[in-house]
Amino acid sequence: MANYPTSLDTFPNPTATTKEDAATFYHDVGHSDLGDAVEGLEAKVGVDSSTVTSSLDYRMRNLEYPSATGGEDDDFNDGSFTGWTAVEAVTLAVTESRGRCSVVMPQGGASSNFHARVKAHTFATNDWCEASFRHIGRPQNYMMVGLVMSNGTAHGTSNAIHWLYYPTLGNAFRRQANAGFTADTSAADYSFSTGAGFGEVYLRWRYEGANTFRGYVSNDGISWIDVTGAYSGYTLTPTHWGFSMGYATPTYPQMMSLAYFRTGNG
Repeated sequence: MANYPTSLDTFPNPTATTKEDAATFYHDVGHSDLGDAVEGLEAKVGVDSSTVTSSLDYRMRNLEYPSATGGEDDDFNDGSFTGWTAVEAVTLAVTESRGRCSVVMPQGGASSNFHARVKAHTFATNDWCEASFRHIGRPQNYMMVGLVMSNGTAHGTSNAIHWLYYPTLGNAFRRQANAGFTADTSAADYSFSTGAGFGEVYLRWRYEGANTFRGYVSNDGISWIDVTGAYSGYTLTPTHWGFSMGYATPTYPQMMSLAYFRTGNG
């Protein structure tokens, strides 16, 4: 009988002169042990799209393409945008396809509001969230997309602080706080070569404890620029994080897409 996967097996190997009925080697026993070992390997590796949580197939698949309900990170590969809570005054159309999350904001709506999708999180010092953003269409009416940390999920009462891509400003970035996801209580703009176009924009928003936040920008999601420095001018103890979208009564619908939402510490 094979011992794997509990422990490694040691099989006797025949030589060219070993007889089938040799005292130290029984042909039928060897075949049986090898068959058991192969079955143990198959169980350990798992079948394609295995649902056995201990199998390598299951673990690797969920490491590379984590489910939206399997943790805070989301690579938008499971075809279902679940596990998020809406914070919005107008309904956003949020869909997931081909490894991207698409968000469409309707024409009109309440002026100067932010709308978001967030996940609950127990914050520790230097926890961060990160995402890549692509804005589609002509920026208009203070169009902004980016990351958010908030102290709740109720539009109109929960407060929030955002780190945003701000194409309306001339392809730059903004840190902005909101009371109730509506009133602008604190904001600062950070210009990058005004007028230059951006494709995929990577943002990281870090909570450094004691009402202190820090915003980063990257063009590849690997090398990061500290843009905001440590900011502690707004009192907020966050309980949720995610992504947000803001505007001031757009003349046309607006769209953005994300390739992933990722979290970490450091």
